[in-house]
Amino acid sequence: MVMIRSEYYKINNDSNYLAVVKQYQGLFILNTAGKVEGADDVLSQVTEVINGAGGKVGEIEKIDNRPFARVADKKHTSGFYAKVPFEFEHSELASLQAELNDRDDVFRVMVTHA
Repeated sequence: MVMIRSEYYKINNDSNYLAVVKQYQGLFILNTAGKVEGADDVLSQVTEVINGAGGKVGEIEKIDNRPFARVADKKHTSGFYAKVPFEFEHSELASLQAELNDRDDVFRVMVTHA
């Protein structure tokens, strides 16, 4: 008999398969040009993208606007950092990361297993 922990797996009723749902933490560096209001808008859009793809976002931790250690472009010398915990299906994570990396208002996304 196999024991299944419900916090890791869910049954997708549409196609009757067992999906692996895991906890992740995303570290986002946002291009907000130093505006805190802009960070709120971008974070709400990122939340909509994750929720729209079938994820579930937890409480967002806004860190602050920090200068980059190595400046690649003199137009952008700093970025707004935020941690976003979320649950997401493991098999769809690569497509979510690609979609978030393609956004102009997001410099970098680093997703780790929480």
